[in-house]
Amino acid sequence: MQSIVQEIASAAERLCLDRSAVVVLAQEDSERIYWSALQRFVGPEDRRWWWEAFREPGVSLTFVDGDGWRKLPSIVPSASDPVWFIAEDDQLPQYPVFEMSAEVAAKIIGECYGFEYYLVAKDLSWLVCETHHNVVCAIGAAVEGRLLEHAVQPFAPADGFAVRRACTLGVLNARRPGRRNPLVQGQPRRTGVDYTRSAPASLRC
Repeated sequence: MQSIVQEIASAAERLCLDRSAVVVLAQEDSERIYWSALQRFVGPEDRRWWWEAFREPGVSLTFVDGDGWRKLPSIVPSASDPVWFIAEDDQLPQYPVFEMSAEVAAKIIGECYGFEYYLVAKDLSWLVCETHHNVVCAIGAAVEGRLLEHAVQPFAPADGFAVRRACTLGVLNARRPGRRNPLVQGQPRRTGVDYTRSAPASLRC
């Protein structure tokens, strides 16, 4: 079974991303940022699922189609600014920390198998995460309102009628217990796109 670090590295390679777009932090820096974020949003004790014990109420939204990760660039204040990306992997002593933008994070998540993650502002002013229940949580004034803008989304079905699909609003910490989807070999759980085949040979990385 691949570690989440290997899985993300493989996804970045398939997406032909520049090395600077996805940076895994050195162990010392990773530990410092991990514990700083944990203290800021959860508390002094480590735990597997941070969203079970957030310090602040925040807001949450269930995306019934499981596509909340696609909305990350529009939820954060700037889609292109680098943030901390903390990826769950219960096989490691501590979740690894990456530096990437929300725009890149959405691409990476779409190319990976199921795992929970946390996007954290570098100044620790806000946090956005997605749970294994397809719930996106936001803490911090800069992201809470932007997440709620997705509470009701218009879309155009095949018959042409305008329909509005409601997502489920919720309060953090009101979650049923569950297990993370393991990283298994097979088709990517998100998009299933083979980027090496979708582009002409001359354009591949």
